[in-house]
Amino acid sequence: MCAGCGFVLWQNPKPCVNALIVRDSAGSGGGTRHKVLLTRRAVEPHKGMWDTPGGFVDIGELTEEAVIRECAEELGVEVRIRGLVSISADTYGGEHTLVLSYWCELGSGEPHPADDVDAVAWFPVSSPAPLAFRNGQEAIRALRGLLDDPQTAPR
Repeated sequence: MCAGCGFVLWQNPKPCVNALIVRDSAGSGGGTRHKVLLTRRAVEPHKGMWDTPGGFVDIGELTEEAVIRECAEELGVEVRIRGLVSISADTYGGEHTLVLSYWCELGSGEPHPADDVDAVAWFPVSSPAPLAFRNGQEAIRALRGLLDDPQTAPR
């Protein structure tokens, strides 16, 4: 707070979203039969590492709208949101972030790399690639718990 004019500069975290796009595959058990779509980062920070699709929420945008927009920009797909999986505090390039991760399903389109992504691949939810950010690791761990619960697992 400025002692001279009283202006207060709030240093809040920036809101971000992740899309945990899940599909069913052959196998048994929640974590082993479900796969999650990950993207490989084409830009810093953590260029070349795997990540969940997502990004910053624009001013005036609902978090669900941001998930849909980010999936269209980074993957060229439309997604349907099933629900909120986790909320994590993290950092991105020195900025503090608050990341909302959503369980999603493909609606239309075939995922392909675009924008700040140079590759996409499906990984078992039980053993994803090492991820660039802690919030993605936490989100997939929470997703695995949901998929292993017969009350929340997709049918």
